[in-house]
Amino acid sequence: MGRIHLLPPHEALKIAAGEVIDRPAHVLKELIENSIDAGATTITVFIEDVGKQLIRVVDNGCGMSEDDAELCFASHATSKLHCVDDLEQVASFGFRGEALASVAAISKVKLITKQHTADESVPGIAIDYSGVTLQQRGVIACGVGTDIQIRDLFFNMPVRKKFLKRDETEWNALQSVFTAFCLSHSRIHFKLYRDGACVINAPGVIHERERALQLWETDIAHGLLPLQNDQTVHEDVISITGSLSHQHVWRYGRQHIYFFVNGRWVKNNELAKALMKGYSGVLPEACFPAAVIFITMDRKFVDVNIHPKKEEVRFAHPGRLQTMLTTAVKRTLEQHVTRTLSPVSAPLSQPQISIPPQSSIAPMPTIFPPQFFTSMPPVVSSVSYNVVPPVVHVQTQPEVLQPTFTIVGQLFATYLIIEKEDAIIFIDQHAAHERIVYEKMKQNYTVQHGVTLLFPEIVALAPEQINGLLEHKDFLIQQGVEFDILSDEKVVVRSAPPQLKNVAIAEFMRDVATFIHEHATLDTNLLGTTLHERIHAQLACKTAIKAGDVLSHEQMKKLIEDLELVDNRFICVHGRPTMWRIEKSEFEKKFRRT
Repeated sequence: MGRIHLLPPHEALKIAAGEVIDRPAHVLKELIENSIDAGATTITVFIEDVGKQLIRVVDNGCGMSEDDAELCFASHATSKLHCVDDLEQVASFGFRGEALASVAAISKVKLITKQHTADESVPGIAIDYSGVTLQQRGVIACGVGTDIQIRDLFFNMPVRKKFLKRDETEWNALQSVFTAFCLSHSRIHFKLYRDGACVINAPGVIHERERALQLWETDIAHGLLPLQNDQTVHEDVISITGSLSHQHVWRYGRQHIYFFVNGRWVKNNELAKALMKGYSGVLPEACFPAAVIFITMDRKFVDVNIHPKKEEVRFAHPGRLQTMLTTAVKRTLEQHVTRTLSPVSAPLSQPQISIPPQSSIAPMPTIFPPQFFTSMPPVVSSVSYNVVPPVVHVQTQPEVLQPTFTIVGQLFATYLIIEKEDAIIFIDQHAAHERIVYEKMKQNYTVQHGVTLLFPEIVALAPEQINGLLEHKDFLIQQGVEFDILSDEKVVVRSAPPQLKNVAIAEFMRDVATFIHEHATLDTNLLGTTLHERIHAQLACKTAIKAGDVLSHEQMKKLIEDLELVDNRFICVHGRPTMWRIEKSEFEKKFRRT
C-alpha cells in the first residue's frame, strides 16, 4: 500500500483554517467584515476571555435566508465569486462565506439570522455547529439581522491554542481590529464589550476627529490634521486622504497608525516607512505619530489576495505611491507650522530693529565675522552661479503695520530672542539659516561648478548604490560632484560643491546614493526633481550656521532680515519650526500678575 493518502475533510478544513485564523482577532475581523457587507448600521461585539471563550457579533444587517444560513459554512461558499477572474472586481469584504467554514472548523458556532420580510411574524433561523458538524437547526424569534457566536476557539486544536499570546496582547489585537473598522466606517454605530463591560461605545459620526475622540486620548484626537495632498498620479488613479497628528503629539508605539486601501485595513511596511519619512527630523527618536490614511486606486493597480488573511497588499506602482504619501505628510506638517506661526512675523517687512549700542562691534557686510571662516563652511553668496539670479519678490505691508523689534540676545548659543510688541519670539538660528540657504540655492542656480579636491575622497558604498550613482552621473556633475569607480564597492570623489569642501563628503555621497536607491522605481523626471530637492536640502544643512555658533548683534540682525525675504520661513527644510512665540500674557500668568 502506498504512503500517500487523502486527509478526512474535517482535518483538511482545520489545516486550511490555520492559514486564515491563528488568533481571536482574525475571527473578529472576518465577522465584522460580513456585518458591514450585510449593510449593518449598528454592530455590537461581545468578547469573553479575550476571545478564547466567546466572540459574538450582533448586527442589524440584511440577514440570511434559511438556505444561505446553512450553506455559508460550506467550504468555498461565497456570494461574490463565480470564477477566479472575479477576484479583481470584488469590492466588498466577502459576504457570509469564504472564512466562515474555517472558523466553524475550529470552534463551536451558533448562528441566529433573519431576513427582512413583509410578515414580521416569520421567525428567524438558528443553526449550531461544532467543528463543522451540524448539531442543531431550527426556528427562533429574533429581529432582522445576524447574531453569530463563536465559542471555545481552538477547542479541537490544542497546539494552536497553546501558542496564543498573553491575554493583554490578544486583547490589544482585538481592539486594533475593532478600532480599524470604527475609523474606516465612521457612520456605523459600533459597541465593544469585554467580559460584560462596555469599553467602547462609538455612535455613527460624520467627521474623523469626532470618531477619534470616541476611540483615542483627547490630545491625539485634537492633534489630528487633515492630510494636505494635491498630487495626482496616472490621471487621478491614486487618491490619498486622511488625518495625521502634528509634531507635538506622539507615542512610543505604532498602535495609532492605520492604512486603508480601497476601504480595507492593510499592513504595509513600505507605506509605514513613507509615512515616517514625512516626519523625518520632527519627532523624537523611536517615537511614532497617529495617522489614519485612506488610499483609493483602481483595483487593477493593487493586489489584495497575496495573503490568506488579506492583511497585506501589493501595489503596481509602489514608489510613486510612497513618494506621494511622504510629500503629503511633509506638506501637511509644514502648513500646520505656517498657520500656527504666521502671526509671529506678519509682517516682518523691513522691521525696525533696535540694537543696544556696542562700540566694539563694527558693521559686517555678511552674516559671518572674519573669524567664522576658520570654522564654518562658505556661505551661499560665495557660490558661482551660471544663471542670473531672479528677482526676489517680497510681500510688503502698509507702513502702519510695520512693527518694531528689539533683539534681546542669544540663548544657549542656539536661539535668537526678539521682543515684538507684547510677545517674545525665539528663532532657531540653524533652522532659520538652513531655510535661507535652501531658498537661495533653489532660486539662484541650476548648474554649479565643483571644487577640485586636493585629496580625493574614497567612499565605500554597496554595489546597488554605486549603480544608482552611475545612472545619474551627468546630473551629479551638474551639481559639482565628479567621481570615478574604484571597485564594486568603492568610488573616488574628485570634486564637490563648494559648500561641501569643509564637511564630510562621504556622508553626503552615502545619503545621495541611499536616496537614489530607495526611489529607483520613480520615473526619471520625478526622480530628478526629488533628487534636486534632496541635494539642495543636504547642502543647505551642511552650509548653515550651527547650534553653538556665537553671533554678534549685527549677524543676528542680518539673519532676521534674510529670513524675511524667503518663502516658507516658518519651517526648515526638515519640517522643524524656525521660530516660536510666547505671549506676554503667558509670562504674566507664570508670575501671577494676572
